[in-house]
Order: sequence, then structure tokens, then C-alpha cells
Amino acid sequence: MLKIDGVTHWKAVRLFHERGVKIEELTYRAHGFFTGRELYFLDPSGNLLEVRDPTWKAGMATPALADIVGRPRRTARSTAASARRSSTGSSSSSTRR
Repeated sequence: MLKIDGVTHWKAVRLFHERGVKIEELTYRAHGFFTGRELYFLDPSGNLLEVRDPTWKAGMATPALADIVGRPRRTARSTAASARRSSTGSSSSSTRR
């Protein structure tokens, strides 16, 4: 577990998102032995790691992951699919049969 402050926690969430690190869970723990804002992710070997901000307290803001990082991250695959749809004139609402 790595302990960081609130500003660094937000920066870490955004950096992980920008680098394509899948965030397993973002939680706000108000009760228990280890309270605070917690971010869980997997390392390349599959180990679950935690980054914790112990400065977060009950009653403070609890923004969702999407609110912290903004709009969903576009992957190269989704960008390529959008480009293909644009070039063929088809829309994302078309259905396959």
C-alpha cells in the first residue's frame, strides 16, 4: 500500500487512466481501521495493488472515477472503429443481422 495526499491521489488516478492502467476499484472508506480514499489496480503480474489517501474523511466529496478522469478513455481499437464507420458512412446505431 502506498499512502499519498489528496492532490497526489487525483493525479495518480488521472495518470493511470492516461497510461491505460485498468483501475479495478475506487472506493471511499469511512469506517474501519484503514479509512480514506482507496484506488486498486493490478500490476503486470496480476497482483492487486492499492494507493490510499488517508487524508480523506467521511463527509468529504466522493467523486466517481468518470468524474475524476473526465470522459471515457478512447482506445486505439475504438478510434479505429470510429474511423471505419466515418469512412463507410455507417453510424454506430446501425444493427448487424
